[in-house]
Amino acid sequence: MTGKIDKLKLKLDQLFKKISSLENENKRLLKKTSTLSQLNIDLDIKTKEVEDHKKNLKLKSAFEGDEKDKQFLKNKIDYMIKEIDDCINDISTS
Repeated sequence: MTGKIDKLKLKLDQLFKKISSLENENKRLLKKTSTLSQLNIDLDIKTKEVEDHKKNLKLKSAFEGDEKDKQFLKNKIDYMIKEIDDCINDISTS
């Protein structure tokens, strides 16, 4: 009987050590997840900045005469005019 109790105590000790180990691993992974999430946010912001810079460069080169970028500029202006027309229509119907 005492042997069974000792075995159960040993197994309980092993389980508690395993739980402790898993809790530590969980904390480490949560910290890593948090760090990676922040890194992802930072990279999204940087990507947006790079995309905006790219658009600005295209607009600049369109003003300087690059045919491909002139079409981009024309499309951008057409889109803006359409947006303004839509806003005017919305205001007129209100």
